[in-house]
Amino acid sequence: MNCTVSLHTHLEGSIRPATFYELMGEDAKEKLTVTKNCSSLKEFLDKIAYGYPLTQKRANITRVAYECVETASKNDCLYLEVRFGPTLHTTGDMQLPDTIEAVLEGLQKGEKDFGTVARLIISTLRHATPESSIELAKLAVQYKNQGVVGFDIAGDEANFPAYNHHKAFEIAKLGGLGITVHAGEAGIAANVAEAILELGATRIGHGIRVVDDPKVVTLAKARGVVFEVCPTSNLHTGAVDSLEEHPLKEMVEEGLLVTINDDDPETSQISLRNEYELALELLENKLSRKQLLENALRASFVEEKVKNHLLTVIR
Repeated sequence: MNCTVSLHTHLEGSIRPATFYELMGEDAKEKLTVTKNCSSLKEFLDKIAYGYPLTQKRANITRVAYECVETASKNDCLYLEVRFGPTLHTTGDMQLPDTIEAVLEGLQKGEKDFGTVARLIISTLRHATPESSIELAKLAVQYKNQGVVGFDIAGDEANFPAYNHHKAFEIAKLGGLGITVHAGEAGIAANVAEAILELGATRIGHGIRVVDDPKVVTLAKARGVVFEVCPTSNLHTGAVDSLEEHPLKEMVEEGLLVTINDDDPETSQISLRNEYELALELLENKLSRKQLLENALRASFVEEKVKNHLLTVIR
């Protein structure tokens, strides 16, 4: 079965240029999407940020969430976890709770219309204040039974330690949310260890630099930590110089658990289906599609009943 699963898809990187044109009246494809020659994290993040004005309206962000599920379904995606940063979308007609409710509305309508099971992860940012992250974590827990399943942190690894936000992650974990942390993408392997030991992460967003430190590899293996790998995105942000040099195969050879994801599909102009095909090429038969799907579903934050059903689908 050539189905897919994504545990790491950003709402902000899923704005279709056609939707931006329709809602904002501007043909901004070049400003929203990267070129094949993009290898700069700054350029990549600038492309994503260009879409922010669109998502300040409730109806608009609901539509983007809905289209996110539609796109996933066209890639035969069984299960999708979308993540977004609520604080990035409050300069228009929404407060923080409104942003979460609006995205959940879009995801739930998308799930109903297209069949892809969709859940939401709330992301705070490394450069935010600890107090802001605590507020978000408390809010995320309030929506736990309405489709929010996890808590995350993203942003500048080099200058903002994730540990500053450990209280927010304690709140999220005690509230029953899954914990995933962006770490070891542009930053060093030690950031992966910090995410596991200080924030309680069971999943790591990207985490490709883990292979640089055998001690961190050993830690991740011992804890059964799962890595949300996004190959093409890593190329576009300059985290790897070429796909041939991507450490995905090395991670598997080291015994680490990996999954395949599309990160920011519209920004990168990629499909989840193609990311799976690319990953299988890079892995050189070290892992099968079925194993990748099982890794993802077992590591997902979805309710156990749904998880167990989805696991039967791929068997």
